[in-house]
Amino acid sequence: MRTITLILLLFSSVSVKAKYCAFKLSSNQGGYSNIEYGDYPYDTSTVNTYNPTDSISFLLEQDMDCHGSMTNVNWYKDGILVYSQSSTSYSYTYKTAGFGTYTCKFDYSVSVYSLTIILQPINTSISDYAFSNNILVFPNPSIDGLFTIENLSNVEMLQIYISDISGRILEKIESNDTIFKIDLSESKKGFYTLICTDNKGRVSTKKIIYN
Repeated sequence: MRTITLILLLFSSVSVKAKYCAFKLSSNQGGYSNIEYGDYPYDTSTVNTYNPTDSISFLLEQDMDCHGSMTNVNWYKDGILVYSQSSTSYSYTYKTAGFGTYTCKFDYSVSVYSLTIILQPINTSISDYAFSNNILVFPNPSIDGLFTIENLSNVEMLQIYISDISGRILEKIESNDTIFKIDLSESKKGFYTLICTDNKGRVSTKKIIYN
């Protein structure tokens, strides 16, 4: 008779704790965006600021528990690459700043992460509302993407920013004309934001529609 020996292999269940790692992007204008390793590889924070400084500094940090380093750190302004870093000091100062979308993209492990801070103006004073009422936009909506801007306020210079729904600045215009035109006919149809500032720091924000 053949003896059959059964060898039982006992497996013990070992609980493996997931690695914790987080990344954070902050600016000296306030606000921050952050993500944890394994989450959605992007995050966006919107900062309402009255007057951005001429230069804006950003700092990218990773948690001390991270096992590894960030690589291929790239800094963008309104979707345009302005600087790349390979050192372990992840910070950057935009010397020519202003309203817009500031993004830092980097590699960690096998993923690419993206952190964004959007700086946009807000109306906070009675003079802002009066200034805004003196900035006329027509036709709105526009069927051909052409808009006329009429400036009824008594200012020497207007700075005009046009942004899409993501906050990306598409165009910046400086004008001291009373009436001038904006052409969005080469852009996609949809909603846009028209931001006007004057030399007194007043801000007017208007939604315009190209349909």
